[in-house]
Amino acid sequence: MTRPHTSSSESPLMVHLLLCCTFLLALAAPATTAASVPAPALTPAKQNMTWDVEYILWSPDCQQRVMIGINGKFPGPNITARAGETLSITVNNKLHTEGLVIHWHGMRQVGTPWADGTASISQCAISPGDSFTYEFVADKPGTYFYHGHFGMQRAAGLYGWLVVNATAEQDEPYRRDYDGGELRMLLSDWYHDNVYAQAAGLEQKYDHFQWVGEPQTILINGRGQYDCMLGAVTRFHRGIDRRARTCVRGKEAKLCGDEERCLRRSECGPYCPQSQCAPVVFDVEPGRTYRLRIASTTSLSALNVQVQGHDLTVVEADGNPVEPFTVPDIDIYSGESYSVLLTTNHTPTFYRSGSFWISVGCIRGHLSVSSAKQRPSSQNFKYQ
Repeated sequence: MTRPHTSSSESPLMVHLLLCCTFLLALAAPATTAASVPAPALTPAKQNMTWDVEYILWSPDCQQRVMIGINGKFPGPNITARAGETLSITVNNKLHTEGLVIHWHGMRQVGTPWADGTASISQCAISPGDSFTYEFVADKPGTYFYHGHFGMQRAAGLYGWLVVNATAEQDEPYRRDYDGGELRMLLSDWYHDNVYAQAAGLEQKYDHFQWVGEPQTILINGRGQYDCMLGAVTRFHRGIDRRARTCVRGKEAKLCGDEERCLRRSECGPYCPQSQCAPVVFDVEPGRTYRLRIASTTSLSALNVQVQGHDLTVVEADGNPVEPFTVPDIDIYSGESYSVLLTTNHTPTFYRSGSFWISVGCIRGHLSVSSAKQRPSSQNFKYQ
């Protein structure tokens, strides 16, 4: 068989063409490969928690009572998440005699209705000794909380913070308006009658409705003072309760030697070491603006919040940004939450203290705090 004829002049030309093609393909290959491989997808963050819900002895207002706590403490653990994070909370019911569910107030539960925590609607109550895992996405930035949603377990102390921060991509419209950080106030009403007595009165069928009355104490972040006030007693306070008195450090200090009252029962007053009713103090710096998150877990009380000498600029309501507006005080009802901006625009001097009171009182009648019979609770707002 005869081979095709190839001249000697064509051979070098073919070799050069082949080399050039090979070189170009080698240069193009890495770029093409890199462009065709997609970037790895980011896995959403996930928080895992385990809670033991049980009866505890606690003294939230310097008087010991039976409460419902989580992992042996009151209030429950603070949850702080980033929008888009998955929360997985395994709840162990150790209450022995009653069912249990937990509602995540404000969470939309898109795709996870079974995790909403409403007994006999989205789930059966968790039986004593059983466990249930709530898993859902904290999808929307805002100020929220969680609470027991079976019987009156919220009134017994089963609640805590659930705060969802915005991602860098989302950014909240008022984020650049505060430079001092965040403060939090979780409010609740506290009755000395146990929740079963309260429920029996509220659910009377064969006799007239028995109103439980106003709470003995308003709790701020789980703390209050039943038998005394942190601040000075004024005519306003004596008009509400003629027995009103200021918590005296010396008297409480003497009681700290009583092991039964102090070490075991934490009933020796707010100034004793390791007191469960110790004052709540916010340390702030002058000339800064703070975001104050406020949420109400009350069962039966509407509250009024004011900060001595400071206006409040409302920027968020129930997880939704609002057009900012400024008020001297704010009314808050059960289940509501707000974010307000507060500027520390006072200058402490030798004649003017850098401490101010945050006052929280009940609203009655024509939305008048002065018509309430329960003394306002207070906490200290202290300039550093």
